[in-house]
Amino acid sequence: IRNKFYWFSGIAVGVILLLSVVSHFISRNNIFWIDTATHSLFESYCGIISLIIAYVIYREYRSSGKISNFLLFLGFFSMGVFDFFHAYSNHCATLFVWFHSLSAFSGALFFLLSALSIRNNAKAPPWLRHTLVISGITVIIISAVIISKFPSPLPYAVTIGGTHHTPVNLPVVGEFSTSTIIFNILSAVFFLFSGLYFFRYIRKTNDVLYHIFSLSAVLFFESELLFAFSRLWDPSWWYWHIIKLIIFAGLVVGLTRGFTRTFNELHKSRKNLTQIINELKHAYKNLKDTQDELMESAKLASVGKLAATIAHEIRNPLGAIKNSVGI
Repeated sequence: IRNKFYWFSGIAVGVILLLSVVSHFISRNNIFWIDTATHSLFESYCGIISLIIAYVIYREYRSSGKISNFLLFLGFFSMGVFDFFHAYSNHCATLFVWFHSLSAFSGALFFLLSALSIRNNAKAPPWLRHTLVISGITVIIISAVIISKFPSPLPYAVTIGGTHHTPVNLPVVGEFSTSTIIFNILSAVFFLFSGLYFFRYIRKTNDVLYHIFSLSAVLFFESELLFAFSRLWDPSWWYWHIIKLIIFAGLVVGLTRGFTRTFNELHKSRKNLTQIINELKHAYKNLKDTQDELMESAKLASVGKLAATIAHEIRNPLGAIKNSVGI
């Protein structure tokens, strides 16, 4: 099964890479499609899925206390929050691009930190878990709000004229700025290394969830590279969003499969445990019956011993009397 996973992952990565090259050839024809409503729909879907996955991982973190799960939770939660701000920041081209870049960078950074912390397997005490989760959620949301209210310090994200507040729904097309490209390439590198680290743990644990996160991280790596070298609203830019939709859909399907398998294993374990409990009850009943029989045998043995003792004690004087009578 693991070999089949490897083949599937290799084919998926190869197909997406091939289509990425095709999209770049198409993009040379200066084709642009500006549709903010469709884009907002795409990003809203990805944001919702990110928050759902973050909640699932949060539940796992509450039960296990592993720091790696907490960092993975922050990764998906930050991606969900920044994706929503990215989807509905159409009033400002700089915010529009930078919120996406922050979503990718924060997700990649927390992915990498999570993969690196698996080996230590550190666990937080219960009182600290709630504090960490609330603090992380607060910092991420406040950061997104502050950036949306004060975008002026941010570098220009697209090489176009105008102010930071150039609306995205205007025909804004152009190359991404150098700072944007470098920021997204750095995110891609983080995703790549986190995917490789997750891949190492697949061979050690055979855990399907590690495979899901590893494949997702590698696909995010490809999508971030494609985003960095695309242009706003060109086919490569839109194709990057399709890849993102595929990744999140795959995450949902993969996690569903993983948890379904876990629930099936729990169900089988419960049936086996029920059977073992019934066998133990039957063995206990047999043991109880045997114990009762042993107690009865012990009583009879005691009565027999008492009878023998009494007979012995009576026989001695009777023997003396018999001898005396005989004399």
